[in-house]
Amino acid sequence: MKSPKEKGSRFERLICGRLSLWASDLKREDVFWRSAISGGRATFRKRRALVSVDATSAGDVSAIHPLGFPLVERFFIECKHYRELKLELWLLGKKGEREELWDVPLARAIELGREPLVIARQNRCDELVITTARGAEILRRGEKEPGRFPLRGVIGRAHFFLLRELLDLDYARMVAA
Repeated sequence: MKSPKEKGSRFERLICGRLSLWASDLKREDVFWRSAISGGRATFRKRRALVSVDATSAGDVSAIHPLGFPLVERFFIECKHYRELKLELWLLGKKGEREELWDVPLARAIELGREPLVIARQNRCDELVITTARGAEILRRGEKEPGRFPLRGVIGRAHFFLLRELLDLDYARMVAA
């Protein structure tokens, strides 16, 4: 059995590869990569007031190629892989995993002037994308046909989509707007 840290790092690498292929129209796997210390570098620099946090170091996913810059300039991207997301607790108004999964990334995104984009996976389930209504509006700019990016649910300010459906959107159209 792998440690949760190894599991999270592996998931972040997988997501970076999938986002890279999406952004490059299946031509590159190196558009995005895990942030240094998975976002910890940005937190350290912010706490120490060394410099302002930039798009390349905040969150779990960094852009290391110009194709990726527009996405990380609009979104604070976090990757979370849990045994259980416990979304049913959200529906009942209980926190469950919500604080780490959504509340912290939401607050950090607001602080940075971006929208949160949480890519979450529960064991044996498809990956979810969680963002705000404004984040969903930005993502929908990439629809090839209007109304084809289905909202899977809303709990509070969190809007849920499937990652595989996000990766079907036209990345270039989305970031051009």
